Amino acid sequence: MVIASSLDRTDPWPARLAVAQTLENLSPTFTPDEIEPLFQFLVKDQALGDRSPEVRRGMLNAATTIIDLHGAERLAVLISFFENHLAQPSPATETDDQIKEAVIILFGRVARHLDSSDSRIPTIVDRLVEALKTPSEQVQIAVSDCLSPLVQLMRPRLASLVDQLLDDLFNSAKYGTRRGAAYGLAGVLKGAGISGMKEFNVIARLRTATEDKKRYEPRQGVMFAFETLSSTLGRLFEPYITYVLPLLLSLFGDGTPDVREATQDAARVIMGNLSAYGVKLILPTLLEGLDEKQWRTKKGSIELLGMMAYCSPRQLSISLPIVIPRLTGVLTDSHAQVRTAANKILVDPVPEARATAAKALGTLVERLGEIHFPDLVPHLLRTLKTDTSGVDRQGAAQGLSEVLSGLGMERLEGLLPDIIANAQSPRPTVREGFMSLLVFLPATFGTRFQPHLPKIISPILSGLSDTEDYVREAAMRAGRMVVNNYSTKAIDLLLPELEQGMFDPGWRIRQASVTLVGELLFKVSGITAKTSDLDEEEDVVEATTAESSRRALAEVLGTERRDRILSALYIVRQDGVVVVRQTSIQIWKALVNNTPRTVRELLPELLNQLVLLISSDEIEQQETAVRTIGEVTRKLGEKILAAIMSNLQDKSSSPDARTREGVCLMICEIMESTTDSQREGHEDKIISIVRASLVDDESNVRTAAAKAFDVLQEHLGALAIDQTIPTLLEALRQPGKGSGTALEALREVMSVRASTVFPVLIPTLTALPMTVFNIRALGSLVTVAGNALSRRLTAILNALVKTWEDETDEELHEALEETLHSLLASIGDPEGLNTLMLTLLGWVKNDSPKRRVSGCRFFTVFCEVSEMDSSLYRVDWVRQLVSSLEDSQVEVHTAAWETFDAFVKSIPKDELEPLVVPLRRSIESTGGPGQTVAGFSLPKGVAPTVPIIIAGLTTGSNEQREQAAYAIGDLVERTEESAIKPFVVPFTGPLIRVATQATTYPPAVKTAILTALTAMLTHIPAFVKPFFPQLQRTFVKSASDPASVAVRNKAAEALGSLMRHQPRVDPVITELIMGVKGADQAVASSLVRALASVIKSASQNVGDKARESCLELASDAFKEIHGETYTQAIGELVASLSDSPELLRPLVVSHLVAGTPQTMLGAHITVAVLTPNENTDAVGSNLFQKLSLLRNVAQKVFESIGNEKPNIARPSREARDLLRTLDDESLDGLF
Repeated sequence: MVIASSLDRTDPWPARLAVAQTLENLSPTFTPDEIEPLFQFLVKDQALGDRSPEVRRGMLNAATTIIDLHGAERLAVLISFFENHLAQPSPATETDDQIKEAVIILFGRVARHLDSSDSRIPTIVDRLVEALKTPSEQVQIAVSDCLSPLVQLMRPRLASLVDQLLDDLFNSAKYGTRRGAAYGLAGVLKGAGISGMKEFNVIARLRTATEDKKRYEPRQGVMFAFETLSSTLGRLFEPYITYVLPLLLSLFGDGTPDVREATQDAARVIMGNLSAYGVKLILPTLLEGLDEKQWRTKKGSIELLGMMAYCSPRQLSISLPIVIPRLTGVLTDSHAQVRTAANKILVDPVPEARATAAKALGTLVERLGEIHFPDLVPHLLRTLKTDTSGVDRQGAAQGLSEVLSGLGMERLEGLLPDIIANAQSPRPTVREGFMSLLVFLPATFGTRFQPHLPKIISPILSGLSDTEDYVREAAMRAGRMVVNNYSTKAIDLLLPELEQGMFDPGWRIRQASVTLVGELLFKVSGITAKTSDLDEEEDVVEATTAESSRRALAEVLGTERRDRILSALYIVRQDGVVVVRQTSIQIWKALVNNTPRTVRELLPELLNQLVLLISSDEIEQQETAVRTIGEVTRKLGEKILAAIMSNLQDKSSSPDARTREGVCLMICEIMESTTDSQREGHEDKIISIVRASLVDDESNVRTAAAKAFDVLQEHLGALAIDQTIPTLLEALRQPGKGSGTALEALREVMSVRASTVFPVLIPTLTALPMTVFNIRALGSLVTVAGNALSRRLTAILNALVKTWEDETDEELHEALEETLHSLLASIGDPEGLNTLMLTLLGWVKNDSPKRRVSGCRFFTVFCEVSEMDSSLYRVDWVRQLVSSLEDSQVEVHTAAWETFDAFVKSIPKDELEPLVVPLRRSIESTGGPGQTVAGFSLPKGVAPTVPIIIAGLTTGSNEQREQAAYAIGDLVERTEESAIKPFVVPFTGPLIRVATQATTYPPAVKTAILTALTAMLTHIPAFVKPFFPQLQRTFVKSASDPASVAVRNKAAEALGSLMRHQPRVDPVITELIMGVKGADQAVASSLVRALASVIKSASQNVGDKARESCLELASDAFKEIHGETYTQAIGELVASLSDSPELLRPLVVSHLVAGTPQTMLGAHITVAVLTPNENTDAVGSNLFQKLSLLRNVAQKVFESIGNEKPNIARPSREARDLLRTLDDESLDGLF
């Protein structure tokens, strides 16, 4: 886990280093028992592998000190500890390599405590030799260093050790092992002394190995040995170099790249370690090699001469005068590889070598002509374009400049277009290479190059802003070269560009430009820059020197240009980047001895530049100008303020808009950086400048003037308002262009000082009767009023609504519409929103119909234009707008419908669900079932409710789904058929979809949906007809819903309503009867009720077979005992069949008349038949009367009343009460 706060924390390595140093200082006090835990900490806990090299060195120093002091006491333990660690396999990580290196050093250190006769020495040496095979150079170097002191203790075994190392050097298949053997051999020979070279015949054996042509490993191993011997033995190896040199020369041209690479590495190390004696020793042999006929030998000699670049500068200076002329001689060699080798040394990494080689080469080319060096210039040009080392490109640039100087101007002029083009190449390395060439060309050509200066200025300036550091550095060197060699010419060519560069957006260009300007000014004035520490206060230079530099600058630059440059330098002293600021301060100090006097002299030009900078689009330039103004006014204050204000007043009427803008911004900063006493006497002049600028034709000037007005109001208070706003208001009342400009000025002022200015403006703008101009002005100003608008909102709304209702002028209403849009879109704070909502809600409830319409209209505009979150007020608006749809005034309920539509459209779809419940409650309390609401009955009157209801039905909570369904039923009952028709499909589809998801929703939701569908079948059956098949399936399925009896009963009722409009009823009856037979008693009861409802509603369409099936179902019920709910349902079924009396006679005679068994089912059937319903005839219409069995049934009822079973006696008493209501003669005497 990474702790976020630790990511930027610096590594506390000094604390760990202090621990290491403490261990080292405490080492004399350690007891023998403390030694082993210490090394556990150093090795196992990886203290020796710390990520900080300083800590690693400190820990290693502590460990070696401890071993030196206590190693003899714990010798066996430490040797065993180090051997065990080295024997363990370790991951190839940098930390493990560092620890292994340290352990090897410590292993060798502890071994020094052994006597030469100790039998453990060979084992330790073997262990170290084995560690040489570790593929880590730092480990191998450490082993080499350890072996040197140990070999003194095992002299007799040295010969076999050298043999083993040479065998690994020549024959091992692994690169790391051969490399390690070379380090080991060097360490052994260093320990044995230089005599070991002869004793073990090392050179001869290495020479023999170079003759093995079958395998490359021995030859490569020999080069490894020469490299490590030279680096380990140093100057002691020099006597053997004469033996080594022929082998190096031969292997430079080896056919195997690995051998050639190893040869070059070895030569580089050997040459780097040569003394002056060594150089003299090998130089004759190398020079003789240049005369060899064999091209490989010649190439090897050249490459070895090239390696002399790694000699120290002193040795190099001795050899170069001899080497360079000989090298140029082989530049025309017939073999291409020889020529290439000679060319390479001329782009040498050592500056001294490059300079000497380039000079010598230029002289040769000048004397012999390019014909003898056909490939030289193309080769150097190619080198300038390489992506390899920057050193190569530097050398090539220096060499090419000398060569071109030798070849003359004509050759340069031919190449110059390509040079300039490549100095601006897309590739940064190419740009750097050719920019470096532009550094050397002016110096090598001198005055001859002057005509070409204009051509190279542009690429140099482009280079100063390059994205790459090394290109910028090269461009800077080129600029300095131009300044130093052509100072007079540079004034006309370079200085104008540098002046612009001093204010460039890029700080690096500013830094380079300031530096070059300084160097140019020093050059022409004859003074030098100071090298003393910089100080914010100006150091005084000698007056005579300063005066002479002033005169020199004026003579060379001219007074105007001198003032311009010095003003720019003074401004850049306030640059936001430290390095730019310090450079300019140093140059200013060197050139100016009296800053206050100089600033007063420069004031007109200084103000010119400050005005342009402060009105710049670049933030850094503006900030620099602000700091400069602050310094001028702070240090010079009253002495210079009058002159500044006079100058700014003149500039405020300048034809240049940017200058006028800059004047206003300057006033802002002057106000901020001066005191009241300093400004005393200048306030009127400042206010007049700002007042005039506020009505400027240019918007940028007006904006700056408004900012200045804000600052004035802050510092001068009411004075600024009293002398400015009345003037603008007066201009606002005047017809013509001036009023428009005054309005724009007020907008600008409002944008910065609305809270102060807006209250002053409102009485004027809202005065009744309102004019078109005032209305439009108000619309313009409210957009910049900010939070100040909220406190004046009620006054503005009242004025607008009064004008809206009382005026009829078309233009005025158009202006009101625009202003209303601007006003309502500008309300942006909770206070203003609350004021608006309460005001509009109050208007919508107002006694005046006209004001109610206005309230709706204003809220409609708010919904269309506002981006504020008004969700807190949505429920209030739903309730109020639905209520307004019932308004008796046509214009009111029409306006309410339009507003409701706009309101719903303004709400994101995913925020509609919370409005479902308030909407349903509002619809429910509006009008009544069967009583249409005027607003709903408008064309598309129901449309605003649809998105809310559908959102609740499809994505809302269970309560929202339930209320959405009830809302549909309420709407159907309260809306004219023609108005509800377009919305039947949008409502019915989702209702059916939700209803069919039987297991997903609770019973309350399904009951609400069935209620809504029943209402639609009751009130608008013709519009629902396309959904009859789906509805039938839905109702039948819901009638057998196992979760809720309420759902089943509502589905039974709905199915009855549906079947009233269906011609084919028998299939449904059959399906229901099958369902009854297959369901449990609770569901079966509901299905029987559904069956009764269908037969009751669609009796005329029920066939005989269907009736017989129903009778059979009723008859079968007498064969078993059922629950009361089921028996009640059977009763309803029998009652629904009453229009077929003869069909039912057998059932009545068998179970319902006197003398038949008393049953709960019989009692409930009797009650159901006797209960009157809407289909019952007025007289003698019940089943028993039709069958003339009423008295017999009544007798059975009286018999059953006394039954001991309550479930028989209770319905029998109900039947008795129903019989009493019948006026039938057959019942006489029974009561």
